[in-house]
Amino acid sequence: MRSLLLAAVLAAPAVAVAQPTWRAVPQGGLSVDVLKTVPDQSAMIADLDGNTIGEADASAFHSALVLSTRLPVTRSVAFAVEIPFAFTNYDESALATDPATVQLQKTTQAGFGNPYLGIDMATKSGLRAGIGGRLPIFTVYGEGADTRGGFSETTWAAANAEQSEAFTPFAYSVAGHLGVDRAVTEAIGVRAEVAPVYIGSTQTYTTVDGEQTPSAFVTRYGAQLTVRAARLHLGGGVVGRETMDDPYGLSVGSSTSAIASAVYAGNQFRPGLTVRVPFRGDMTDGAVVGLSLDVPLR
Repeated sequence: MRSLLLAAVLAAPAVAVAQPTWRAVPQGGLSVDVLKTVPDQSAMIADLDGNTIGEADASAFHSALVLSTRLPVTRSVAFAVEIPFAFTNYDESALATDPATVQLQKTTQAGFGNPYLGIDMATKSGLRAGIGGRLPIFTVYGEGADTRGGFSETTWAAANAEQSEAFTPFAYSVAGHLGVDRAVTEAIGVRAEVAPVYIGSTQTYTTVDGEQTPSAFVTRYGAQLTVRAARLHLGGGVVGRETMDDPYGLSVGSSTSAIASAVYAGNQFRPGLTVRVPFRGDMTDGAVVGLSLDVPLR
């Protein structure tokens, strides 16, 4: 869903980039993104001794809601805010003596993710840069809520693997991004970005080597091309995430997805549709369908 919004680039030289790699959130408004995964889902069936004896078709509904805004500080600087939410409902693996009579266990969770705060900067030539971070206030409600787990690999990572730290328990992150977002011709725009991310944990663990604090370093990247046909903006490209160092498993791994998008650039509202299909890495079991809506605040 986070597609290029070329109108923001063509209409004004002010900042048009946001913290996420896959969509340019326009300045001075509120953006709403709803992500829904389309997984190839099955659940394992094990006997009472823990031995796998089969698998069953399972249902899964993984979704994420992201509210984001960019508040102008000057013509070339903006304050970026992102608040993520998530909901998941899926069938879990079960124990049984007969696969034909097994009843899968349904799990439902909802959560408020780690919000992002940052500063975006831009030049008239289209160069973009910024820095920001996520606060470790992730909270889960529902089954398994006491563990504060479940979303990192079941919901947000499935819907947006590039920024899975938004739902990593007990984790904060600091990210910088550098890229370009500009019009090549009157009808064609290009956007490319690389964003190194440091992920740290608020918890320490006791190992044979003493007290250890988990940390990870990943790099997000994306490149997209957008063609404008009147008010309809069609885009395509790739987005991904590469885990550089993660000895404690804070990151969900590496992945790359192809992305196709369509945005209607209306005078006030800008609705959009995006389909993302992972083709490399650790999250390749389902496509993501997203809807976006940009609403001006003034």
